[in-house]
Amino acid sequence: MKKKFPAHRLSCLVFVFWLLLIRTLAFAQQQAPSDLPGSTTPVAPRPSQGVTAGAAVGAEHQRFLELRAFSNLTRITGEARNRSFLTDGNNNAVDLSYLENFALGVRRIEMVSVLRYADDQRVDPERNSVQRAYLRINGPRSEVNFGDYLVNYSRLTYNQNLKGFHFIRSTTWGRGFRLLGNAGTFTDRYGSLFKGWREDVAAKGGIIDAGDLPGKPYTRVVSGARAEQTVGTNKIIAVNWAYGNDIVRSLPIDPLTGREPFVPVANNVVSFDTRMLFGRIWSLDGEFAYSITDRDTRDAEGSRKDYGLRFDNVIRAGSWNINLYFTRIMPSFSAVNARQVADLQDAMARVGVELSSHVSLQGIYRHTNDDLRGQKPDPETVFQMPEGRISFHDLPGLGGTLIDIGYRQRAQEQDLLIDRVTRTPFVEVGIPMSSSVLTLSYERRANVDHLNPTNDTITNDAAAAFRSIFDLGNWSFTPLLRYQHNREIFDRVTTGNNARTIQASIFVDAPRYLAFEAAFRQLGATLFQETLEGIRPSGFRRPAFRGAVTIKFMNDENRFLTLSFEQNNNRFAVSGQDFLERVMQATLVWRLRSP
Repeated sequence: MKKKFPAHRLSCLVFVFWLLLIRTLAFAQQQAPSDLPGSTTPVAPRPSQGVTAGAAVGAEHQRFLELRAFSNLTRITGEARNRSFLTDGNNNAVDLSYLENFALGVRRIEMVSVLRYADDQRVDPERNSVQRAYLRINGPRSEVNFGDYLVNYSRLTYNQNLKGFHFIRSTTWGRGFRLLGNAGTFTDRYGSLFKGWREDVAAKGGIIDAGDLPGKPYTRVVSGARAEQTVGTNKIIAVNWAYGNDIVRSLPIDPLTGREPFVPVANNVVSFDTRMLFGRIWSLDGEFAYSITDRDTRDAEGSRKDYGLRFDNVIRAGSWNINLYFTRIMPSFSAVNARQVADLQDAMARVGVELSSHVSLQGIYRHTNDDLRGQKPDPETVFQMPEGRISFHDLPGLGGTLIDIGYRQRAQEQDLLIDRVTRTPFVEVGIPMSSSVLTLSYERRANVDHLNPTNDTITNDAAAAFRSIFDLGNWSFTPLLRYQHNREIFDRVTTGNNARTIQASIFVDAPRYLAFEAAFRQLGATLFQETLEGIRPSGFRRPAFRGAVTIKFMNDENRFLTLSFEQNNNRFAVSGQDFLERVMQATLVWRLRSP
């Protein structure tokens, strides 16, 4: 039986939080209105960054509180209403963001929490959840963080969010020396640390607990460290270590097979990296990493060891700009706390030069291949991607018009299995007109399959967009118009595919109290479908409309109510797939900030 989070501890946490909230409301109501701009997207508290960020705040005592709540009425109709990603009926959610940053002697304390209530599992699988929370203490030479933290040590070792402990320490005995370390867990949310699994109902005899989470991912124990030394000016060398171990009992169980769909992995990575700037001309960023990985901690099959390396070079000399990138990650190299793809070699060169005050030239070549040790049953796959572009800007008589003319090519080869290439000439024109911009683009993609010529296609893609911002009196208008047409022609049939995108929107900001928004978007395509009986028409058309009015209380952009209506029509050429979505929603945003 899984251990539940003690109810009395949860009650104490809630009680302490509400005491802080009441104190904040009482203090913030006495302050002048905040100068934060209004927004229709959630505003997260802005945390301090690094050891010295807290000191930059000075002696100010900062407080920020945002309440964002919405309630909508959703109606889904049509024959295929179950295909909708929305939830029919009344849906509600409340986000409460809180930040406090204050001085305590020579240190600064920062506390942040983001709480959420949602009764729609498609908004959030948890009804009550902690989205984010941390306590950060900044000192003259140190930073300590408890809770959420983005660890970014190096590209091949550690680049991931954790929930746990992290510190940064600059020593006095070693000038330019910093030590960083962390320990904690990686998971999607705090609830995943103590709530049950919805997928393992078979193991529970078909019983679903009220606290179970659908789609809950596994949990991983993580830790790591970084020691870096500044050598001279703009030169850093560092050693990194990253560890990750998936908790076996946290893996969900597939009720059909009775096994976990994920394999638990234990992983250690050590790397050496450096960043150096030579004379403001050559910038070198390199890393060598070595990993030891247990690919399945449930079986004693032994560990796999391998290496990865990368070199990034940027050279700037006069009108020349040269970038050289090389990455080689061997088949058995693994870094679970970093984004990387094993068994891959990637090399790219980019060269740019200003030919004159009006003309610049850029060339790119990229080569990618796998199967670095020849151990795969399938042949090696090779991608080659050259590209060239010439740009004209500030031409006499054309103002700030920007013209790009270029050619790109994508070639894929895999012995006798794949041999195809895509050739794409293109042109892009940007024409500024006072406070407006007109953008025109066209490209022609020729797909050539050398092994199966019947797969050859020609695609023409054209787009036009107009964006502007202008004032009439004290009213501000921001319109946008965009149209894109994509036509694909096949050699093996007499028909083709046509895809269209239409977008039109306008945002109107009144002098006081009100803002208006209207938008229309349509995605559509006329396609064909090959069946045993032959070719039959297919495709879809999805027009959507949204209208909204925002009411600013006391003309304060930090306290507003938005009333909106949205309608999405989903129509398909194949019968029985149509459905219609209508959403009426009210969103309240209330921000308090001091000073």
